Amino acid sequence: MKKLPLWAVVSIVIPFFSHAKPADLNHSLTPKLVNYGELISQYTFDTSFEIKPRYESLLARQGTNWEVKNGRLVGKESSKAYKEKKIQSGKKGHTGNIPRLQLDNKHKNIIFSYKFKLSAGSGSKLIPMVESGHHIRRVYFGENNIKLLVDREKTTIDEQQFTFKDNQWYEVMLELNDDEFVFQVENGPTLYGKHDSVNIEHKDYNLQITGKVEGVIEVDNLFLWHAGEKKVN
Repeated sequence: MKKLPLWAVVSIVIPFFSHAKPADLNHSLTPKLVNYGELISQYTFDTSFEIKPRYESLLARQGTNWEVKNGRLVGKESSKAYKEKKIQSGKKGHTGNIPRLQLDNKHKNIIFSYKFKLSAGSGSKLIPMVESGHHIRRVYFGENNIKLLVDREKTTIDEQQFTFKDNQWYEVMLELNDDEFVFQVENGPTLYGKHDSVNIEHKDYNLQITGKVEGVIEVDNLFLWHAGEKKVN
């Protein structure tokens, strides 16, 4: 049985429903593993824009469509024309049927927080998800569970029962520090894993967020920080 840090044991026994937080951030969650480091990126989507295919540090992957509407970033699958062009070129995969957003990131040790809402579409064995480094360190949102995955999704280092319901907002926070991996859901579970593969060296640690296959995802309050000093249990 893996050894859990004290905060993880406490959070299993007594769920954390409220936390102290920086006064200027609209967040319910705060880091459990590390302190906040320097802020790298933040988007609150107060200004309308489209991502075609890039806006600042944000990149629309695989031809998917992303636009700020009513103070939220809305992601949808690619157009029919884009899919047909991909198929005609012989590339039947990555046709953009899953809304997929990238936030540029070169840093291995980070804190990443955002709010999201899913609607329509269907899941797959690896989607929807959030990850840092493509196929490197992934959180998979299953139909009835959440998994922390490493080794190109071959190894599960923690798993808990939870269902992300359609048309409901969730705040989540991802922490990665050396070989430790934490993922929190507001009013939901906290997952923790410790594995050498979390600490893998990679050319980049870009963050990706997806919705479901042929679904829609809305995103708000997206923040990325360097991981600060590790907290003392």
